[in-house]
Amino acid sequence: MPIRNMLTLAAVTTLAAATPVLSQDQSRGFIALGAGTAPEYLGSDDDQAIPFIFGSYTLPNAEIRLEGTTLSASFGAGRNGPGLSFGPSLTYRLGREDVENAAVAALPEIDPATELGGFVGYTSAGANQNGVLNLQLAFTADVSGTHDGFTVSPSITYSVRASDRLRLALGASVSYGDSSFNNTYFGVDAAGAVQSGLARFDIGSGFHSADVSMSASYDLSDRWSLNGRVVWTTLLGDAADCPIGSRDDGVLAGLAVGFRF
Repeated sequence: MPIRNMLTLAAVTTLAAATPVLSQDQSRGFIALGAGTAPEYLGSDDDQAIPFIFGSYTLPNAEIRLEGTTLSASFGAGRNGPGLSFGPSLTYRLGREDVENAAVAALPEIDPATELGGFVGYTSAGANQNGVLNLQLAFTADVSGTHDGFTVSPSITYSVRASDRLRLALGASVSYGDSSFNNTYFGVDAAGAVQSGLARFDIGSGFHSADVSMSASYDLSDRWSLNGRVVWTTLLGDAADCPIGSRDDGVLAGLAVGFRF
């Protein structure tokens, strides 16, 4: 069963903004592995189990980050302190197939997509380096021919060390897609309408979803930690009216054990 394409990626990629509180200053590497649950696709009434994976590794002049199916490299002072950060990204966007909803299952399957992109961000540290505010703008474009479109996602994350062992982060983001992207994941063409019985639906470019997230990391020891994340995502604009959705919002929740090295 495939991982739900939109919500899962929205959740794990925003982990990049939370990295200042989810990583340990004296460690070069961090990896977290676990499991969670999410809707099969945004708007689905059916949930499924998903892997929950993220991590980072610090090099002398860069930080390599893995957030779910997105691999990125961060450069600049903002990658581990106040200042600007920027870098490239590579995303493997999972497809849509074998879903429980019979009408949506009758639509043509969506193949996985490979997307190249990048981001620019700014990090501002609060008093005593405790509170960390991160602003980020990310861009991705399909290079595999799956949707031939692009997305733009601005996000904001505030993270704080609540105690010696506990770190918390609150975040919010919105996602914009061009007409090719939005029609691939939210539209129903004439052939799909005949196969599925759903109404034909064309959608132009615009903001298609927004999410609010909360992350927590608790240090079990100097190297081991327990990491949790909850993300609420809702459809926006014309995407909220798409016939493939039974509901406008969904919740992802995940728990992972982390190891610093």
